Amino acid sequence: MSNEHSGPSTAIDTACSSSLLALENAFNAIRHGQCDAALVGGVNLLLKPNTSVQFMKLGMLSPEGTCKSFDAS
Repeated sequence: MSNEHSGPSTAIDTACSSSLLALENAFNAIRHGQCDAALVGGVNLLLKPNTSVQFMKLGMLSPEGTCKSFDAS
């Protein structure tokens, strides 16, 4: 297995915006010629329901109980 296409790996933790910031960093690296391509992945794992319950109580969720970031509704 060749390592000629390997490059740096970065983990970004900014709470709710980690995936979006990772995508922005990849876009900027490509735009500024720091790399030709980038692979971006994001994961959100809620281990305790307390967070979702608080979001619901604060009116931050849709009537269906889901977040709709960047959605017109």
